[in-house]
Amino acid sequence: MQFAHILQNFNELTQIFIGHLHYLLKSRCRSRISPIASTRPGRAWSFCPSTQARAFVARLPEGSRTRIVDTRKTAPGWRLLEKYAVRVGGAGNHRAGLSDGVLIKDNHIAACGGITAAVARARAQVSHLTKIEVEAATQDEVREALAAGADVIMLDNMDAESIRQATQYIAGRALVEVSGNVTAANLQTLAAAGVDLSTAIADLAAPAPLYRFQILVQKTVELCQDVNALG
Repeated sequence: MQFAHILQNFNELTQIFIGHLHYLLKSRCRSRISPIASTRPGRAWSFCPSTQARAFVARLPEGSRTRIVDTRKTAPGWRLLEKYAVRVGGAGNHRAGLSDGVLIKDNHIAACGGITAAVARARAQVSHLTKIEVEAATQDEVREALAAGADVIMLDNMDAESIRQATQYIAGRALVEVSGNVTAANLQTLAAAGVDLSTAIADLAAPAPLYRFQILVQKTVELCQDVNALG
């Protein structure tokens, strides 16, 4: 009787897993990597990366040096295809993986005791060809990152005036990237401020709805408990 119950749980678990896999393959293939590049506002926030990319690129002023880039995050197993889709839409790739460059964020800065120390430690460990990017949330952090020799400074969640001030201070001595609160509506303002990179396509890894992972986990736990009960 107990063995029959285990088989029943295993069958239910298998059916749920196959259902999720079918949904993932169907939805990802159809919508996430489609090369359709639309500029219609109604489609700008589609799951399709190329559609998002084209919608943002179309909002940049003609002749602007600002580039729209994605983030490193993608859906599991779809990195190469989604990165390619972004390029099809006219935008660029930030990084394909962690090894493509050093990105020093607030937790790294805290662990090292400051931006200067974090950049120094990173520089000592990587090739001279590897770029180092530092996340900065204040003007003081911008000044310290520049003095420490950062190749790229990411202005994180700054308002338009703060971005303008930071870009003016950096004055071409490092690339300027803006991350957070980037929308199609404020792209022209960012471009006018002299921003080099704008991380606008940040939701490539946005999960599709109704995965029911909780049920999947619950059934897995029940199955393991039944197997353990056999001794």
